Amino acid sequence: MFVLTYDKYTTLYNTYKHIVQRNTIKNKIESIKEDNNLSINKLSELIKVPKNRLESFMYGRIKDFKDIEIAIAKHFPQYFTKINNIEVQKPQEKYKAVPFIGQEISATATMAMADAMPINDDTYVRLPMFTRAEFILPVRGHSMKGYIDSGDFIAVRRITNIELIIYGEPYVVITRETNMRTVKFVNQHEDLSKLWLSPYNTEQFNSQSIAKSDVLEMYVVLGKLKDLNI
Repeated sequence: MFVLTYDKYTTLYNTYKHIVQRNTIKNKIESIKEDNNLSINKLSELIKVPKNRLESFMYGRIKDFKDIEIAIAKHFPQYFTKINNIEVQKPQEKYKAVPFIGQEISATATMAMADAMPINDDTYVRLPMFTRAEFILPVRGHSMKGYIDSGDFIAVRRITNIELIIYGEPYVVITRETNMRTVKFVNQHEDLSKLWLSPYNTEQFNSQSIAKSDVLEMYVVLGKLKDLNI
């Protein structure tokens, strides 16, 4: 039996806090690039951080990224509320309210996300690490078991250009002709007109290919939640 000691708890908590902080800065950088139509090269020039260091941070290869956080905040303070515990911009509300959508994500479905409705008009989730999320969705099924389990909830954000997706990341994919709504890792296909949808649970599930033209909507998975009482 696994016993969670105080020292283990402290280590896990500090690791979690570091990951949340890193993902928060990473999400801000993605928003800045998208909102301002900036390439990684142009952003690197603006904030005066070497491109290779900025890319290493985005791929999670460096642990100390305070210089990047400060550089981003100096040039784009509107995306920050605090930097080094100093308030940069007073937020209008504590955290963004993200609507909870009661349509489950699984292997097959008939309803696209745009047609789904929240369970109640007042069903929202407020979490600081998911301020860029558009929806919180429940997941059912075992193809992502071990990474996203059945019963987990995922925070997602719509992707407007399928050609700009990051291969190897998890996405919610909704298709037209094949009538599918699923969460999978999206990987590059040898046929550039197609995509591979890959499960995490490869012992029970296989990858499947879909045509890019069949994609109706796509959402990047920003994170997951467990034991969310809605």
